[in-house]
Amino acid sequence: MVQKKNIQLAKLKESLAQFDKHIQQKEYTKAQNLMARLEKTNRNKAHIQERQNLLTVKIDQAVEKSYQSGLNQYSAENYQRALNYWKRTLTLEPEHEKALEYSQRAERILKRLQQLRVKQKVSPPSQ
Repeated sequence: MVQKKNIQLAKLKESLAQFDKHIQQKEYTKAQNLMARLEKTNRNKAHIQERQNLLTVKIDQAVEKSYQSGLNQYSAENYQRALNYWKRTLTLEPEHEKALEYSQRAERILKRLQQLRVKQKVSPPSQ
């Protein structure tokens, strides 16, 4: 019984170290997935809750940064870059309404720009 608890504790410590590594490397989706597994399999919630709080703060910061970076790129008419930032925002927070709205807007603009490029290639030169 004691050996089993020691093995469980060692696995928990290993998982928490992996979680900390994901946070340090800004791999928040991986950290979220690991946290979900830890919450299901561990009874010692104190260690996990502390990490969960840290994860929430880090994700909120990353969401705000990627959303704002998208706005900056959009304002500079870098629509593909803006879209990439908003996709990251939506990966971390799928219900982010503004990121969803702006990403749809950027996709429409990119589609329209592509249509104009094709049309310019097809049209005969004007005389």
